[in-house]
This record gives sequence, C-alpha cells and structure tokens, in this order.
Amino acid sequence: MNLKQLRYAVEVSRNGLSVSKAARTLNASQPGISQQIKALEESLGLTIFTRDKNKFTGITTRGESILDYAQGILFGMDCIKAVSEALVYKGVKELVIATTHTQARYVLPDIIEQFVALYPKIKLNVLQVTPPQIVEAITSGQADVGVSPVRSFASRDVDILRCREYERVIAVPKGHPLAGEASVTLAQVVKYPIITYERTIDVSRDIMETFANEGLIPNIRLTASDADVITTYIERGLGISILPEIVISGGNNKNIKAVRMDGVFPKMHTNLIMYRKRTPSLQCVNFVKLMWPRWNEGNLLSGS
Repeated sequence: MNLKQLRYAVEVSRNGLSVSKAARTLNASQPGISQQIKALEESLGLTIFTRDKNKFTGITTRGESILDYAQGILFGMDCIKAVSEALVYKGVKELVIATTHTQARYVLPDIIEQFVALYPKIKLNVLQVTPPQIVEAITSGQADVGVSPVRSFASRDVDILRCREYERVIAVPKGHPLAGEASVTLAQVVKYPIITYERTIDVSRDIMETFANEGLIPNIRLTASDADVITTYIERGLGISILPEIVISGGNNKNIKAVRMDGVFPKMHTNLIMYRKRTPSLQCVNFVKLMWPRWNEGNLLSGS
C-alpha cells in the first residue's frame, strides 16, 4: 500500500466512480489507475469498489471506511505542508468557518469554546450559509474551512471528512399522543401535521423521499429554514417534526419530547469541508484537530 494507490482510489470516488475523469484530474492513464487500485485491494485483502466487468459500479461498506481514512492520510500531507510553511501564516490572526445554522447552533459551540481556550489570540468568524454556499466560500477564499451536514457536492475540489453521525428523531410537544411512545412508525407520523425544513434544503428532500418510498404523503403544514424556528412552532402545538437528535438533546426545548425512529430516516452527519487546492493555515489545522475525532485516534498520519 502506498500514497499513490490511496490518492487514485480517493480520486475515483470523488469523480463519481469514473476512472476516465480521475485520470484527467491526476494526469495518469486509466489502466494505470485501475491497476493501482487493484493492487491496493490485494494488499488490504478486501474489495473497495464493486465492479461490473471492468467498470466500477459502487463502493463497499468496508471501502467507505478505507476511503475515509485515505482522505485523512492525504489531508495529513497537507497539514505537514502547513507546518513547514508556518512563517507564511505568522501574521494571520483569523479563522473563518462557513457552516449552516444547525451546525453553528448545536454542534460547534463546544468545539469553539475549546479552540478559544487553546488559541485566545485567534479571531473566529462563523459564517452562516447554506451547504452549496459553504463550498463557494471555501473555494473563493472567503472561508478557511466548512462544517456541513451535506456529504456530496458538485465540486471535486473539496475534501470531505466525516466527523460524526447522528439519528433523526420525531420531535413532538409534550402531551402529544406520540409523546408516550418509545418508538413510532411512519404510518403513525403521517397522521399528524408536520413542520419541516424548506424543500430546497437537502435534509428536507431526504425526509420526503423516505415517505415516498413507503407510499405515504405527509401533511406538511409549515416549512422553515432553521431548526430554532421549527422547534418554536412545535412548542406552540402547530405540528410535529423530524429533526436531528442534537437539536433536541443540545437545545433548551423543555416542552418538546424526542421519539426515536432509528434506522427509518437516513442518518445525518457533521462533515469538515476543505479546499484541496490551498494549503491549510496552522489555525485551520488546529481547528480540524479538535473537530475531527480520527485525528485524535492517531489514524491521520499513520493510516492505521
């Protein structure tokens, strides 16, 4: 196993399993990429990509984990560059984080508190935008790093590092008929008015697709752009909602009960978004160290 093999595998994944697109990006031959990936799989003793004849058709469950670690190793190389170029960033006193409202409100406070305690001279700027705007902010240089629930972007110039995952729950006002249930089904949920995210938001599309796959049509009473507005309306008894569990467990929603539906809706994630074409500053690297558990597990540079 070597860095070239890992880079080839990651690039194929980034390019929608297209070896030809990966070859253009890497300035390498298609046969060479395929051979190196096959050699990587043989050295690991497992399959990363599923195939139909000579065409990649998907990524195996173990392959997803391997690619996550591979991205970390490649990012680690960028971090080494950041250390070596420390003098270039000596005068930089600001770190700009592009993120969504939910991540800023419920995920980042503990991380930012730790960062401020460790690096009190660094000014932090939390830029609240939509997931597509996160990529725009990073690639344009407006932001140093992104924190997003979305793991798929049109741009192939970003690294996506998965930090954590969490379930969605049914959020109901206390006293609601579902509040006493240990868990509920979609058929139960669909009986009640629902408050959800605006349809333009990816998490809303996930929810609607889950209902559609079961042949159910939810009664959408209200839509909003952020979780705090949604929970306000839930407390007023205007409906129930499907929200990330961190919104209920991390908020001050004493009048809202979370009812579990593990495995029904796709899990949500917190992902770090990095621009591959720019060496991260030292303060950016330090933020990643706090944000990304795999760094602290010792896996980033060792690849273990």
